[in-house]
Amino acid sequence: MSHIALRVVKLGGSLLCVPDLNVALTRWIEHDLAICNLIVVGGGEIVEAVRTYDRIHECPAAEIHQVCIDLLDTSARLLNILCPQLPIVSSTSELEKIVASTRSNTESWGPMSLIVTPTAFKDLNPPSFDALPKNWQTTSDALAAWLASQVRADELVLLKSVEAPPNNNGLSDAQFAEVLADVGIVDCILPRLLSPNAAVKIVNLRRFSSISIDC
Repeated sequence: MSHIALRVVKLGGSLLCVPDLNVALTRWIEHDLAICNLIVVGGGEIVEAVRTYDRIHECPAAEIHQVCIDLLDTSARLLNILCPQLPIVSSTSELEKIVASTRSNTESWGPMSLIVTPTAFKDLNPPSFDALPKNWQTTSDALAAWLASQVRADELVLLKSVEAPPNNNGLSDAQFAEVLADVGIVDCILPRLLSPNAAVKIVNLRRFSSISIDC
């Protein structure tokens, strides 16, 4: 069994366009086992449509931010349709029970992966969640990092459509996140949410797909 008990996984919204996403995601999960994966799904093309509307109409930043948060529940539902073996966690009480059980009884739990909606995790700590910047700087990268901090995850994995540059300077994962933010691979809020000893990695999920497509 993996030494990783609890992992938060952010699935980039653009990956919803991968035709064999279920195959690719299953391959990665089986390749990099954890007792429990909590999957946060990005907005992808759905949120990009809102960004276009905002560019045209210059909407209030906080209201647009909330629209995008709400749409991540839709992204989660889409992933569940594409990967029906992954159940959705949509209530805070259910999420808290899963986290507590994973921590207290890891030996009896088989590996499992669950999709977690913002509706489920935002109320883990409402004042802290509400303190996140309510603008386009806060993306699902930051939300996943926030969730990882709240549940004290052993690892945060960001599944992307790109390769991350190598960490050749011996930086900690938290320090290297600053480098990744500078080149636009993660958002600029994520590094602020990481503890100095946080375990973070970037995975290009398209490497686990058998189909090449631009999206």
